[in-house]
Amino acid sequence: MKTNSLRIAILVLLIGLIAWFCYQFTGSPDAGETAAAIPINTPCQVIEIDSYQDGGSIGGVLLDEQGNQLPFCWDGRERITTTATPNTELPRLAYLGADHPEEQGAVPIPLGSLQEEQFIQLLSDWVATEVPDADQDRLYTACFDYSIPIAERNKNQAELDPTKIRALKTLGLVKLLQDQRAEFGY
Repeated sequence: MKTNSLRIAILVLLIGLIAWFCYQFTGSPDAGETAAAIPINTPCQVIEIDSYQDGGSIGGVLLDEQGNQLPFCWDGRERITTTATPNTELPRLAYLGADHPEEQGAVPIPLGSLQEEQFIQLLSDWVATEVPDADQDRLYTACFDYSIPIAERNKNQAELDPTKIRALKTLGLVKLLQDQRAEFGY
């Protein structure tokens, strides 16, 4: 009798661990589910975006024409790797509801989800209104490519207005999200 109870307890524990791992890896037990729409009206614009010194998290705020604001972020926090936790290949999720993943109200956007796709498109649409498609890669590289000396990058940034700088930082986030989707097969 005790053996069956122990087996059931172990089975329940294993199922719980699998569900926890799936949630940690994708942000939800099933990232393929239909996701809720992004809770802001379109068109909207990025009115704030910056990075944190926690390893590279990015936080920002969207504003729509009705004055509604939606904070968002991407988890770029430094990860400690040990022999007990060697996997550094887990995805870094975007979040809605807060401008840092540790803030109260931060809701993860599941990797590969429709909601993530919509979020990327929303950001991309705004970037395209501020920086023509033909100029995006050239300006992004001139302002943010670390192979370019910092003095030159700073000079290039100083020549742009603050809205274009926000758009290029947003483009950087879009590139991170798109690269990650491709890396994980979405």
